[in-house]
Amino acid sequence: MKIINHYFTLLISGIFFIIYIVPLNNRLLWQPDEVRYAAISKEMIDSGNWIVPHLLGLRYFEKPIAGYWLNAISQLIFGHSNFAVRFASVFSTMVTAFFIYKITLILLKSKQTAQYAVLIFLTSFLVFAVGTYSVLDPMLMMWITGAIYVYTKINQDAFNPIRAPHITTIIKSSRFTSIIGYGLIGFFCAMAVLTKGFLGVVIPVIILLPTSILIGQIYRDLRYCLITIFTLIAFCLPWALAIHAREPDYWHYFFWIEHIQRFAHDNAQHKAPFWYYMPIILLASLPWLGFLIQACFHCITNRNKPTSYWLLINWLWIPFIFFSIAKGKLLTYILVCMPALAITIAAYISYLIHKKNTIKALDTIGKFRLSELNKISPFTLNAIINISFGVLGIILLMLMISGFIPSLNLFSKHEFSKVGIGIIIFFSWSCFGGLTLLNKHRYWYLAAGCPLLLSLLFGFTVPDKIVDSKQPQSFIQDHLPLLTDSTVIVSDSIGVATALGYELSNPEIFLLNEKGELAYGLGYPDSQYRFIPQENLNNWLNEKRKHGSVAIVRLKKSNSLVQPSLPPASFVSEEHRFSLYWYDPF
Repeated sequence: MKIINHYFTLLISGIFFIIYIVPLNNRLLWQPDEVRYAAISKEMIDSGNWIVPHLLGLRYFEKPIAGYWLNAISQLIFGHSNFAVRFASVFSTMVTAFFIYKITLILLKSKQTAQYAVLIFLTSFLVFAVGTYSVLDPMLMMWITGAIYVYTKINQDAFNPIRAPHITTIIKSSRFTSIIGYGLIGFFCAMAVLTKGFLGVVIPVIILLPTSILIGQIYRDLRYCLITIFTLIAFCLPWALAIHAREPDYWHYFFWIEHIQRFAHDNAQHKAPFWYYMPIILLASLPWLGFLIQACFHCITNRNKPTSYWLLINWLWIPFIFFSIAKGKLLTYILVCMPALAITIAAYISYLIHKKNTIKALDTIGKFRLSELNKISPFTLNAIINISFGVLGIILLMLMISGFIPSLNLFSKHEFSKVGIGIIIFFSWSCFGGLTLLNKHRYWYLAAGCPLLLSLLFGFTVPDKIVDSKQPQSFIQDHLPLLTDSTVIVSDSIGVATALGYELSNPEIFLLNEKGELAYGLGYPDSQYRFIPQENLNNWLNEKRKHGSVAIVRLKKSNSLVQPSLPPASFVSEEHRFSLYWYDPF
């Protein structure tokens, strides 16, 4: 058993290094998300203002401060690099994996199942896709999972694998330990609030409150909840007061627009139907999709359900339903459900392996027949799904390069090498899926190898059409001498402007004809000059050229939209949808 545990530890460490560390610096930053968080944190470092978030030198009130702090610390340590921009997400995912291991030990009392849970979590599609991408959701997941870990730790006597629910258990932890524990829950919730807003306290409450009732600890939790509330306020209040002193309207904007409007109003951002997350959770669970439905069914319908299963059910499904009901939806929101999903699948796999071993033992005395195991099992189903996913990926790539379906024509004729790399990626996915069939109950974990090449090589497969619309870094670096020599830089895209500000360490980028998410910041009297309406461009340009050269970087709109023309330039450079217009000084 120790050999198996050490083997899994090495396996998990190697997979983490390959998926989460090696590729970070090899991928260009994506706009708008990655360049936004990179720029905000860099401006925080350059300006020394660690209280009020700014984007392109403009007030930016969409999120609290803690996520930017983590990103800024990463940039201070690792410097100006894509690795530094993304490392905070990787670090958050790594810490979450540690919490998952500890939670699984408490809930299921099995080191092997805990290792299974970590392996499944780190290799799940949504986790490694978002965990190597610079957004705030991995940090929110880390803080919420930390709060849940502390809760399970101080109530571990109530999470008995063989005890029925609704029966109150006397907790053996001392009063001092309980005070520290509930205080730590308050700290984790405070950091979640300071990272992503009030969701940081809403999500833990809707998970832990019903769990507390079901495991018979509601009265104890109510007695100590004041400690959690006090700690939560104590950690949030200093920054809340500091930003209110500097920007009195911050909380009005953040509460009413970013929370109420985003999640409840009919005009909420990113509106999507109720079922939006249903197909996403299926894709998110790859390469473990074959276990998902039966694992959840087993967890819910198990007649001898241990109390620990109630936490997993609440953790997975209550946030899922909560975000499904909300008007505004983004696929990263359900990342907080992934730790519970990983533990649920790990518990089910352990159950299947134990059941198989039991049947083998009983078969020797004639009570069972091994032929019962020859039916399609979740192990076989998972292998078939992974093989099919790889084959479908190869077919899709071939259709893209062939040009038979114009709507899928992402690759140009000279990008055969990128398509070839993509085919290798999907072929390896199918191969790892097939390897699990060699001995389904023994080698099921080889499915963890499915995403290895995808993570390593994805950056080399992105079509030029996407690079030259969603990844402005390459275009900016190609034109760095001209942009560096420009007295004034303008862009008609918020994402491109943000990338310019980050790459050039110059937040003073002017915005042409588009306000977007910076509309609120541009509304301040001291910032209105940064916006240039299209009808004023000629006069503005003539005035600026008296003092030096002007560069305008444009992102061409889709073919269905007519884009206003620009005055004749001294020099023009175009790459797909990116273009640079250079104007010499008068």
